[in-house]
Amino acid sequence: MMLVKENINEFERSSNPYKAMGVGKIFQIEKWLKEYEFTKDMYHINDDLTIDINVQTGLSINKPRIASRGLRGLPDYINFNIWEGRCFMNWNLFTNMRGCPKIVTENFYINGNPLRSLKGIPKEVGGRFFIAKICGFTQEDIMARCNVRYEDITLSENPGEESFKALKNLHNK
Repeated sequence: MMLVKENINEFERSSNPYKAMGVGKIFQIEKWLKEYEFTKDMYHINDDLTIDINVQTGLSINKPRIASRGLRGLPDYINFNIWEGRCFMNWNLFTNMRGCPKIVTENFYINGNPLRSLKGIPKEVGGRFFIAKICGFTQEDIMARCNVRYEDITLSENPGEESFKALKNLHNK
């Protein structure tokens, strides 16, 4: 049996009717953030639909959890703006950084991804920048596009292409 709301007053009162009806971009963004364990006190959705994150206070290293999820990239509707705290997006299947934060106030971890492009690289990282050496980018490539505090870029060793294939196969099941 399907329930039909016969009275408009039964809908949740909100400044955004799309959100109240469970449709629209903001609803989509909030649903994705919840899936990846962001709580409402950790994010703010800006008027331009970019997302500010604050994960500096009392947060376990395991949450929110974007790292090691087998993501091929961020959905088109997810565009981070400012990320206060350490940003873990490592060990996925990203080929570029589209949607990644424009500013990260602490360390940015993108290592373990088979990046082919620096598209979407943050403009500023306030801590260390971790990226896989296997991707072929140099510190100079990164510094030309991103202001990394203290120029601290770690080109990490990855197990190699076989590990990327294994991770990809694991998440295709």
